[in-house]
Amino acid sequence: MTGFTGYFDGLDDPHKAKRGPWVLAMDWRDLLFAHWPVPPEQLGRLLPDGLEPECFDGFAWVGVVPFCIGANRLRGLPPLPGTSGFAELNLRTYTRPTGGRGPGGVYFITLDATAPLAIAVARLWYGLPYTRAAIDYRRHGDALSFTSVRRTNGARFVASYRPTGEAFAATPGSLEHWLVERYRLYCVRNGRLLVSEVAHRPWSLRRVEVVIESQTLDTAVGLRLRGRPASVLFAEHMATRFWPPRRVRRELMGCGAHAPSHASRETAGADADQSYATV
Repeated sequence: MTGFTGYFDGLDDPHKAKRGPWVLAMDWRDLLFAHWPVPPEQLGRLLPDGLEPECFDGFAWVGVVPFCIGANRLRGLPPLPGTSGFAELNLRTYTRPTGGRGPGGVYFITLDATAPLAIAVARLWYGLPYTRAAIDYRRHGDALSFTSVRRTNGARFVASYRPTGEAFAATPGSLEHWLVERYRLYCVRNGRLLVSEVAHRPWSLRRVEVVIESQTLDTAVGLRLRGRPASVLFAEHMATRFWPPRRVRRELMGCGAHAPSHASRETAGADADQSYATV
């Protein structure tokens, strides 16, 4: 398994000067990105005060992302027992501070995982809505299967998939780039809207053949993802670094209801490229 030492050598890292050192390193494996477009008004009630849906071509986007976490470690420490080597499933969307006054980022609607200690740490530190699930993740050569059943309400995701073709980088301004090249996480802890910066290299993506046999993550939260996903991508590996969450400044949060931000292709691509802009 690839380690973290030297992985980020040569990366432009203004966080060191502006936000202090990173605190958490994570190693992600075998990521499937399955995305559906949804009317932005469907997401309004699922977002906290201070955030609105970020749109591409007039739609908000919801992603189902199953993957495996190879290793977690705090800065200066080896991988933590009980927080590494487990499977995870995310239901996520893309948001920005209300009124479009700050940069966009990922917002997790639900997260399912198998590691109780990792769930407890993520809930405590980031306020992330993790739930325990029974997950069966298997890889046989290039063929992968992923089955997740949430312990609380039985929400399911069952899929098999196989990456195809050569690896490629998403083109700036494209939907693919807008969906995956995200370097910011919004979350809520103790009623406060927080943001955390993330650093990693640009994604090396592959096309993927996917068969989704069952998917009820959406209806469990009142969403409806219609038909097959409009975008499916696969990535074999990514090493990441996270900075501590910090409070979003009040002046960037706007006021009033969630008014969706209708980004054009050009605006979305430019925003995604500003990987290290801070709120």
